[in-house]
Amino acid sequence: MDALQQRLSMADLRGYNVTQFDEAPIPQQVTFSNVYTQTAKSAFEGIGPGSRGAQVSKLQETLRKWNPRLGVEVNGTFDQNTEKAVSLYRAIYSGTEGSKIDSTTAGHLSAMQDGTFWKNPPAKTAGQELLYHASQQIGKPYVLGGDGKYSTDCGQLIKTSAGKSELSRCADEQYRSAKAGKHGLTTGEKAEPGDLLFFNYPTSQSGLAYGGITHVGIHVNSQWTLAASSSAGRVVMQRSAPMQPYVASVGNWK
Repeated sequence: MDALQQRLSMADLRGYNVTQFDEAPIPQQVTFSNVYTQTAKSAFEGIGPGSRGAQVSKLQETLRKWNPRLGVEVNGTFDQNTEKAVSLYRAIYSGTEGSKIDSTTAGHLSAMQDGTFWKNPPAKTAGQELLYHASQQIGKPYVLGGDGKYSTDCGQLIKTSAGKSELSRCADEQYRSAKAGKHGLTTGEKAEPGDLLFFNYPTSQSGLAYGGITHVGIHVNSQWTLAASSSAGRVVMQRSAPMQPYVASVGNWK
């Protein structure tokens, strides 16, 4: 085959117009990230409260494998447990708020569904890391003074999840650390995912606690708080609104 015939054959195979062959663009290489984004968008992006169908079931299967403690059922309906799970997932992996799945979260979920997620997971802040480890303890029984292995209380949940041996296991002492800027904590007003929320619930111990702090929880977003709850008797995600009047301070991770 001479040079002209070879050129014509290549043009036919690539679908180029022969007269425009020299100006034809080189086809873009398909990379993993391109496929990842396209698949993620078609699979999960835009799913939210009110959604139903096969894609919701796939979403629920993925969330159940990620954390079976969240109570998500594979029923094809975006119900409250699915909403809670998505809110937690978004807080941990993208630091954003909302129960409807955005493009970033869709990408993470699709990669988790096909098994590629853990090869290159997104970087997490110290707070997101704590929130992730605390979420693995959802359902653990609440016992005042629990050691964190088989049972826990609010302060022990923080100490266990933070993995900081210097941090006290008591809520009021954790507040003292934040006030002093010690053990990786400081105080602030704006809470990010995984930051601590110190509460001054009135109890018989209020007068003995430092700063009147009797409880500590973990900020998920404006809608949800994760905590070892004495009233629930276990580690739970609970609505933030009823607790808001008792928030005395925010503990930010440095």
